Amino acid sequence: MRRLVPHLGPEVLTPASRHEKSWHLDEHVGGDYAALATPGTTDGYFPMPSQPVGALHWAGTETASEHAGYVEGAIESGERAAREVIESLRHTAQ
Repeated sequence: MRRLVPHLGPEVLTPASRHEKSWHLDEHVGGDYAALATPGTTDGYFPMPSQPVGALHWAGTETASEHAGYVEGAIESGERAAREVIESLRHTAQ
């Protein structure tokens, strides 16, 4: 926290409050980040489809072919979507 003082001031050392959330107790979560809604189904299982729809390109950790559900997957899918957009723009410009 001390490393933040030069950027945010000394008050960063005395937080006004704190909040914790027990996600496993939340009625809307339904399990962990890769939980399947119905046992035995593969609906909603990673990776989610990411094929472009017209000019709309999809990115997000759920669309990653590797590391889906993790920040690495988000980075991977963002890079993939960026390549798709660049390639699409190249074809449009020709």
